[in-house]
Amino acid sequence: MPIDVTLYSSLFPDDPDQPIRVRSGLTVENLLADIRREYDGLPEGDYILRAEKTGQALDRKKSLEAQGIKPKDVLVFELNHESLLPVSIEHPSPQSKSQQAVLIAENGMHFRIRRRPAQIGRPNADKRITSDMLDADLTALDNGSKKTVSRPHALMDEQAGIYNIVSLRAENPVYVNEQPVGTDAPRNLKPGDRIRCGSVVLRFQIED
Repeated sequence: MPIDVTLYSSLFPDDPDQPIRVRSGLTVENLLADIRREYDGLPEGDYILRAEKTGQALDRKKSLEAQGIKPKDVLVFELNHESLLPVSIEHPSPQSKSQQAVLIAENGMHFRIRRRPAQIGRPNADKRITSDMLDADLTALDNGSKKTVSRPHALMDEQAGIYNIVSLRAENPVYVNEQPVGTDAPRNLKPGDRIRCGSVVLRFQIED
Protein backbone atom coordinates (compact mmCIF):
# COMPACT_ATOMS: atom_id res chain seq x y z
CA MET A 1 0.00 0.00 0.00
CA PRO A 2 1.54 3.36 -1.00
CA ILE A 3 1.77 6.14 1.58
CA ASP A 4 2.76 9.81 1.24
CA VAL A 5 5.51 10.92 3.63
CA THR A 6 8.03 13.78 3.82
CA LEU A 7 11.71 13.01 3.41
CA TYR A 8 13.86 15.60 5.19
CA SER A 9 17.63 16.06 4.81
CA SER A 10 19.96 19.04 5.09
CA LEU A 11 22.00 17.31 2.35
CA PHE A 12 19.39 17.92 -0.35
CA PRO A 13 20.65 20.76 -2.57
CA ASP A 14 17.42 22.68 -3.17
CA ASP A 15 14.67 21.96 -0.66
CA PRO A 16 15.35 19.93 2.52
CA ASP A 17 11.72 18.75 2.63
CA GLN A 18 10.85 16.36 -0.19
CA PRO A 19 7.35 14.82 -0.44
CA ILE A 20 7.60 11.21 -1.60
CA ARG A 21 5.24 8.28 -2.13
CA VAL A 22 6.53 4.90 -0.97
CA ARG A 23 5.17 1.42 -0.38
CA SER A 24 4.50 0.85 3.30
CA GLY A 25 5.89 -2.68 2.91
CA LEU A 26 9.22 -1.39 1.58
CA THR A 27 12.20 -2.13 3.82
CA VAL A 28 14.29 0.77 5.09
CA GLU A 29 17.35 -0.76 3.41
CA ASN A 30 15.66 -0.65 -0.01
CA LEU A 31 14.38 2.88 0.56
CA LEU A 32 17.88 4.06 1.47
CA ALA A 33 19.19 2.55 -1.76
CA ASP A 34 16.43 4.30 -3.74
CA ILE A 35 17.30 7.65 -2.13
CA ARG A 36 20.99 7.27 -2.92
CA ARG A 37 20.14 6.57 -6.58
CA GLU A 38 17.70 9.47 -6.80
CA TYR A 39 19.94 12.09 -5.20
CA ASP A 40 23.22 11.70 -7.05
CA GLY A 41 26.26 13.48 -5.64
CA LEU A 42 25.61 12.86 -1.94
CA PRO A 43 28.73 12.48 0.24
CA GLU A 44 30.04 8.95 0.60
CA GLY A 45 29.15 7.23 3.85
CA ASP A 46 26.68 5.08 5.75
CA TYR A 47 23.19 6.59 5.85
CA ILE A 48 20.23 6.04 8.14
CA LEU A 49 16.56 7.00 8.24
CA ARG A 50 15.16 8.38 11.46
CA ALA A 51 11.50 8.83 12.36
CA GLU A 52 11.11 12.52 13.20
CA LYS A 53 8.20 11.84 15.59
CA THR A 54 10.28 9.53 17.81
CA GLY A 55 13.85 10.56 17.00
CA GLN A 56 14.78 6.89 16.67
CA ALA A 57 16.75 5.39 13.78
CA LEU A 58 14.72 2.86 11.78
CA ASP A 59 15.76 -0.77 11.52
CA ARG A 60 17.19 -1.36 8.04
CA LYS A 61 15.80 -4.88 7.76
CA LYS A 62 12.21 -4.02 8.68
CA SER A 63 9.51 -2.41 6.60
CA LEU A 64 8.17 1.10 7.16
CA GLU A 65 4.79 -0.34 8.12
CA ALA A 66 6.32 -2.68 10.71
CA GLN A 67 7.95 0.32 12.38
CA GLY A 68 4.79 2.39 12.62
CA ILE A 69 5.41 4.79 9.75
CA LYS A 70 2.13 6.37 8.66
CA PRO A 71 1.01 8.86 5.99
CA LYS A 72 2.30 12.42 6.57
CA ASP A 73 5.14 11.22 8.82
CA VAL A 74 8.56 12.86 8.41
CA LEU A 75 11.59 10.65 7.73
CA VAL A 76 15.00 12.22 8.38
CA PHE A 77 17.74 11.06 6.01
CA GLU A 78 21.24 11.60 7.41
CA LEU A 79 24.76 10.25 7.73
CA ASN A 80 25.23 7.65 10.44
CA HIS A 81 27.96 9.39 12.44
CA GLU A 82 28.05 6.58 15.00
CA SER A 83 29.57 4.33 12.34
CA LEU A 84 32.59 6.59 11.95
CA LEU A 85 35.75 5.30 13.62
CA PRO A 86 38.26 7.59 15.35
CA VAL A 87 41.69 7.91 13.78
CA SER A 88 44.51 6.01 15.45
CA ILE A 89 46.98 8.41 17.05
CA GLU A 90 48.89 8.41 20.31
CA HIS A 91 46.86 9.32 23.38
CA PRO A 92 47.05 8.88 27.14
CA SER A 93 45.42 5.81 28.64
CA PRO A 94 41.59 5.83 28.71
CA GLN A 95 39.95 7.94 31.40
CA SER A 96 38.01 6.36 34.25
CA LYS A 97 34.23 6.57 34.29
CA SER A 98 34.43 9.08 37.18
CA GLN A 99 36.01 11.61 34.85
CA GLN A 100 34.06 13.80 32.44
CA ALA A 101 34.85 15.73 29.28
CA VAL A 102 34.36 19.49 29.49
CA LEU A 103 34.56 22.24 26.88
CA ILE A 104 35.67 25.58 28.31
CA ALA A 105 35.00 28.80 26.43
CA GLU A 106 37.33 31.81 26.51
CA ASN A 107 34.90 33.63 28.82
CA GLY A 108 35.02 30.73 31.31
CA MET A 109 31.70 29.15 30.36
CA HIS A 110 31.77 25.36 30.90
CA PHE A 111 29.93 22.78 28.79
CA ARG A 112 29.89 19.27 30.27
CA ILE A 113 29.68 16.49 27.67
CA ARG A 114 27.04 14.07 28.93
CA ARG A 115 25.66 12.39 25.79
CA ARG A 116 27.32 9.83 23.53
CA PRO A 117 27.45 11.20 20.89
CA ALA A 118 27.08 14.87 21.83
CA GLN A 119 26.07 17.67 19.48
CA ILE A 120 27.88 21.02 19.55
CA GLY A 121 26.74 24.22 17.84
CA ARG A 122 23.50 26.16 17.54
CA PRO A 123 19.89 24.86 17.57
CA ASN A 124 18.10 24.37 14.26
CA ALA A 125 14.31 24.68 14.27
CA ASP A 126 14.09 23.39 10.70
CA LYS A 127 15.82 20.15 11.72
CA ARG A 128 13.90 19.95 15.02
CA ILE A 129 17.14 20.32 17.00
CA THR A 130 16.45 22.32 20.17
CA SER A 131 18.90 23.84 22.63
CA ASP A 132 18.36 21.07 25.18
CA MET A 133 19.47 18.51 22.57
CA LEU A 134 22.91 20.16 22.44
CA ASP A 135 25.58 19.45 25.05
CA ALA A 136 27.23 22.71 24.02
CA ASP A 137 24.83 25.37 22.76
CA LEU A 138 27.18 28.07 21.44
CA THR A 139 24.47 30.58 20.52
CA ALA A 140 25.38 33.05 23.28
CA LEU A 141 29.06 32.96 22.28
CA ASP A 142 28.40 33.42 18.56
CA ASN A 143 27.15 36.97 19.03
CA GLY A 144 28.70 38.82 16.11
CA SER A 145 26.70 40.49 13.35
CA LYS A 146 27.29 37.41 11.18
CA LYS A 147 26.71 33.98 12.70
CA THR A 148 29.69 31.64 12.24
CA VAL A 149 28.58 28.53 14.15
CA SER A 150 26.56 25.96 12.22
CA ARG A 151 23.27 24.42 13.39
CA PRO A 152 24.69 22.11 14.67
CA HIS A 153 28.42 22.32 13.99
CA ALA A 154 30.17 19.21 15.30
CA LEU A 155 29.61 15.84 16.93
CA MET A 156 31.70 14.58 19.86
CA ASP A 157 31.86 10.94 20.87
CA GLU A 158 33.86 8.68 23.17
CA GLN A 159 35.19 5.16 22.78
CA ALA A 160 37.09 3.36 25.53
CA GLY A 161 37.71 6.65 27.33
CA ILE A 162 39.10 8.44 24.27
CA TYR A 163 37.07 11.36 22.94
CA ASN A 164 36.87 12.33 19.28
CA ILE A 165 35.18 15.06 17.28
CA VAL A 166 33.88 15.24 13.70
CA SER A 167 32.49 18.06 11.57
CA LEU A 168 28.82 18.00 10.56
CA ARG A 169 29.17 20.45 7.67
CA ALA A 170 32.02 20.18 5.17
CA GLU A 171 31.72 23.85 4.17
CA ASN A 172 32.10 25.02 7.80
CA PRO A 173 34.26 22.44 9.60
CA VAL A 174 35.34 22.30 13.22
CA TYR A 175 39.03 22.97 13.81
CA VAL A 176 41.29 21.22 16.34
CA ASN A 177 44.47 23.20 17.03
CA GLU A 178 43.67 25.12 13.82
CA GLN A 179 43.58 21.95 11.73
CA PRO A 180 40.24 21.33 9.93
CA VAL A 181 38.39 18.11 10.73
CA GLY A 182 36.45 16.37 7.97
CA THR A 183 32.92 14.99 8.08
CA ASP A 184 34.12 11.41 7.66
CA ALA A 185 37.36 11.33 9.67
CA PRO A 186 36.89 12.00 13.41
CA ARG A 187 39.86 13.55 15.21
CA ASN A 188 40.88 12.17 18.59
CA LEU A 189 41.18 14.73 21.38
CA LYS A 190 43.59 15.17 24.26
CA PRO A 191 43.31 17.55 27.24
CA GLY A 192 44.28 21.07 26.32
CA ASP A 193 43.30 20.79 22.66
CA ARG A 194 41.89 23.99 21.16
CA ILE A 195 38.56 23.46 19.40
CA ARG A 196 37.17 26.17 17.15
CA CYS A 197 33.62 26.29 15.79
CA GLY A 198 33.36 29.32 13.54
CA SER A 199 34.68 32.18 15.68
CA VAL A 200 33.99 30.40 18.98
CA VAL A 201 37.06 28.90 20.66
CA LEU A 202 36.77 26.11 23.24
CA ARG A 203 39.38 24.22 25.23
CA PHE A 204 38.93 20.47 25.73
CA GLN A 205 39.58 19.18 29.26
CA ILE A 206 38.92 16.10 31.38
CA GLU A 207 37.67 16.77 34.90
CA ASP A 208 37.10 14.46 37.88
